[in-house]
Amino acid sequence: MRSINLSEVQKLPYVLRYRSLYKKNDMIESIENCSSRHSMLLLKGNDLIESKQNLDKFNKTLEVKYY
Repeated sequence: MRSINLSEVQKLPYVLRYRSLYKKNDMIESIENCSSRHSMLLLKGNDLIESKQNLDKFNKTLEVKYY
């Protein structure tokens, strides 16, 4: 992975927690099972609609660049 904007997305007001096991220059292998997934996101919203909107905004903000 060339880069990921972890600190930017972790500071978003609706993100309670975002974690990624990978950092810049790490090699990402295929995921074999759920326990080996490489990221976790916990976000908030006042209702389901707002939560989905926040997820869309998160996805648009997250930038992962690969080699």
